[in-house]
Amino acid sequence: MFHVKDGLFFRRNDDYSVTIIKTTDGKEPAGLNVQFSETLDDGSWCSLVLSVSAFGERPGDWHAWMRHHKGDEDLLFGRRGGY
Repeated sequence: MFHVKDGLFFRRNDDYSVTIIKTTDGKEPAGLNVQFSETLDDGSWCSLVLSVSAFGERPGDWHAWMRHHKGDEDLLFGRRGGY
């Protein structure tokens, strides 16, 4: 689970959906401290990420990012500055 800040967590699920969780105490989600939890299907997640990027969601981008999100293609290969 990825912790962004202030109790906001993101988890990529086995079916490629993404769960967004906000906790009341900033700690790892554990039942009673969960303030908000929502799961977005993989298509909605990719659309959201593209829509808030600088270039927005352009034709063809969604399919490319779906391949990247599912691990079928690494769109960032060779652009990672050595990692």
